[in-house]
Amino acid sequence: MEQQGVEKMKQKVMVAIDESELSHYALEWTLENLGNTIQNSELLVFTAQPITIDFAPELVAALQENYKKVALGLLDKAKNICANYGIVARTVTEIGDPKKAICEAVEKFNIELLVLGSHGRGLVQRTFLGSVSNYCIHNARCTVLVITMGEVVDNGGAAESGEKPVMVAVDESECSHYALMWVIDNLKESINTNSPLHIFMAQPPPANNITFAASLGAARMYCPPNPEFTNNMQENHTKLTTALLERAKDICASHGALLNQDMVTAKTVTDIGDAKTAICAAVLKHNVKLLVLGELLGYAP
Repeated sequence: MEQQGVEKMKQKVMVAIDESELSHYALEWTLENLGNTIQNSELLVFTAQPITIDFAPELVAALQENYKKVALGLLDKAKNICANYGIVARTVTEIGDPKKAICEAVEKFNIELLVLGSHGRGLVQRTFLGSVSNYCIHNARCTVLVITMGEVVDNGGAAESGEKPVMVAVDESECSHYALMWVIDNLKESINTNSPLHIFMAQPPPANNITFAASLGAARMYCPPNPEFTNNMQENHTKLTTALLERAKDICASHGALLNQDMVTAKTVTDIGDAKTAICAAVLKHNVKLLVLGELLGYAP
């Protein structure tokens, strides 16, 4: 009975795959970098089968059977990859639109961590511009980890030192600091001398004009920026950012101590600009190998 209770308490992790090289890279990345989490979790590997419509019934049946064979082949390959790491994985496939099928599977199997690859345009832009991963970030009822295959970029000092940091982007929201604690709990083995922890926060750019609505109608007045006012605003943004980054560093130190772990030290980084653009620029500038974000409430357009 006690053993059954332990099994029930295990976290459920699901990796969603398709036929792309990227999704299997995401699976291997998970096995390599979330070793402790996976060892203490039930691992599910999921793939969706496309819906076949607007064809003759006999053709639909043939296509669906072919899709099923492809899906089972992908899952067998994934099971073998897991076995190479000493992990026994459960495989699941469903018919449907991939992004919806993934989110439905998360609810059906009570998944607590969803991992998936992200196709497309560079390191993180696709996450913001729309994709299966973007849909899951906003609709899956669990923590979502999106893995991309980062491009090799020559970035001066970062590249020369060989550092490939893990970067957590934070803002003043609770969810971004939850993301930071998640990293400390689950990615500690990935943080080392060659992969130090960076905590990033963007400061809003200076306002070029001041806009306000009149009490009647939709009239707006645009006032030219006052340099003193702009400087004061930027100074306040800098103070707020510095305070939040110091809080994040304290979280790293204190959270490690609570878990009887070595203190996690972090480098804090900030830049001025639109948050989405600044985060992407920081990823390239610092040669980041892993970017972690909280739920994107603080970075909504």
